[in-house]
Amino acid sequence: MSSDRNDPLARFKHIQRNATTDDVAGLDVNKAYLAFDTGDRSQERLKIKRIKGETHSPSYRYLMDIMYNGDEGTQIVLVFSFLMVKITGRNMLSLVHSIEDGTCIFIQEFHAKNFPSPSPKDAVIDEIEVVVRKE
Repeated sequence: MSSDRNDPLARFKHIQRNATTDDVAGLDVNKAYLAFDTGDRSQERLKIKRIKGETHSPSYRYLMDIMYNGDEGTQIVLVFSFLMVKITGRNMLSLVHSIEDGTCIFIQEFHAKNFPSPSPKDAVIDEIEVVVRKE
């Protein structure tokens, strides 16, 4: 512990940054990429993690529609009462089903600086575009 008793962060100042951590999203490049993750029960919110831009966490209760391009699983649009989320990637049909069930915890974009390359059959989100409705 630091000798500066007036500094509330003094006990944390000895922590070193991990050299494998990228500043774009603050994620460890040694962790495998997950386009999304699910829970075993219905979730209250869907966390939307983007590489550039804000992270959003809208409530599922405001999700009005899910549009996607059939069996291709390359484009999804989530329509909330106050925003739209356009997701582009590949192999995302299981993501669609988890959002339909309300069990999806988060979605996140892939970035080569943050994660090792996923396999060709894994779900990958290349881009998440968020459009907030203006009053």
